[in-house]
Amino acid sequence: MASRAWWCAALGVMASCSLVLEDRSACPCEMEISVSGVKGETSVVVGGELVCRVWSDSTLSCRVPRGKVAVMAVSGVSAGEFTDFLGAGQAFRIPEGLDSPPLRLGYAIADASGDSVSVDVVMRKEHCTLSLEVDGPPGWGEPYLIKVRSDVCGYSLDGGLLEGPFSYMMTLSEEGRCSVFLPRQGPFSPLVLDILMPDRILRTFSLSAYMQKAGYDWSAPDLPDLSLRLSLSVTAFTIHIGPWSETFPMDVVI
Repeated sequence: MASRAWWCAALGVMASCSLVLEDRSACPCEMEISVSGVKGETSVVVGGELVCRVWSDSTLSCRVPRGKVAVMAVSGVSAGEFTDFLGAGQAFRIPEGLDSPPLRLGYAIADASGDSVSVDVVMRKEHCTLSLEVDGPPGWGEPYLIKVRSDVCGYSLDGGLLEGPFSYMMTLSEEGRCSVFLPRQGPFSPLVLDILMPDRILRTFSLSAYMQKAGYDWSAPDLPDLSLRLSLSVTAFTIHIGPWSETFPMDVVI
């Protein structure tokens, strides 16, 4: 009887082991996503697919294929605009000629190789509102144009900066003011400001270099906004960013 009991116990252990050793690689992984820092309508994208929209800090669940999975939360664009920016699902791309939306983004790369995984996604401010004020001599106004451009045009779904043409022509108000939403830039991104007339460029400034001199940090978790003043005289341009300023000669007569 004792021997028979031993075999029953052994068979029970073997049965339980067979469950542990069952191949579940084809089964989906249960993913729990906690999104925090939400301000307004936020789209949650998992593996390049839009899974839901939330309006406050939330926890949600979904099933995903096993392996590494990119999770991205995006606010600052409407539901109608979202698919245009997301494109084929591989990146959040800002079309050339447009400035950035007022983006808040959160990212995570999840290891979904097991039966379940939990992911925390924290939303951050991923745009800089650059406010520009232009002072000029009497009657300067048109035909001056101001353009900002860079080679960073958005974000990959894992949070990296996306290379591509970014440009935006700013429209000055009657008071000589304008603004642009800039996407996050890398430490060596060639962000420049062009002062143009309809037929030529008068001056190109390395805006990224001047922002760095003024203490701006593109690696900050939440990007601060910035104000810039451009003073035009008959003989020179002067850039003012906070207490920092620099003057450059004018190449043409106004």
